Amino acid sequence: MSMELHNQLVNKYFQPFHDQVKRIYADYRKQGASQVYHLDAHSMPSKGNNTHKDPGQIRADIVVSDQEGKSCSTEFKDLVIKAYENTGLKVGYNWPYLGGRVTQTYGKPELGQHTIQVEIKRSLYMDEENKQWVAKKAQALCDKLDRAVKHIVRKLPDLK
Repeated sequence: MSMELHNQLVNKYFQPFHDQVKRIYADYRKQGASQVYHLDAHSMPSKGNNTHKDPGQIRADIVVSDQEGKSCSTEFKDLVIKAYENTGLKVGYNWPYLGGRVTQTYGKPELGQHTIQVEIKRSLYMDEENKQWVAKKAQALCDKLDRAVKHIVRKLPDLK
């Protein structure tokens, strides 16, 4: 990739995204929030490929990552894991992902910023081989994700 293209992509996508995340955090602070809880959702292949840490391994349904305990409180991490497990999803923790730029940049629990990465296995909603959405699978997953997120939101006031 040329430096020119790199700079264009940074200016068009990367920087606006991070500017928006910073604005959202600032808005919550202006509204008086002393703690901000953030789920950073992604999708992942169902099996690690040769460029991954886990080549050939079948992955958990959900992988929760917190930079090895650095990007959020233990209580928030435990709540998130339990919420997904309660829906019947198999949850992995910090393997094969530890979290990415968002958890590294914004996860500052000592400042009341709790960011956790949530990777969702693609085979739960699509045919990975053909890259096709599977409506029935996707709806079943949406129902589980909806229940998990509602559980998290309901329990957030209980966190210390």
